[in-house]
Amino acid sequence: MMITINLKPEIEAKIKEKAKLQDLSIEKYIEILIEKEIESIVSEVDETAYLFKSEANKNRLLNAVENVEHQTNLIELSLEEIE
Repeated sequence: MMITINLKPEIEAKIKEKAKLQDLSIEKYIEILIEKEIESIVSEVDETAYLFKSEANKNRLLNAVENVEHQTNLIELSLEEIE
């Protein structure tokens, strides 16, 4: 399969630089980036599917997403409180 990507010159320069640092062709570097992104997406889907098996977990997750979307029931912490 062949894919053509039109990139902004500054993005292309960054990709060339990163590929060169890893001693990879631009094509191989982009292939690796795409593979990593796909693995990440699959992993996220698997985790969500696992959590959705429990009705209680499913409801908690959906409520949490709704709270974030509506900016309600959120807990704010300062950096000092986290440390």
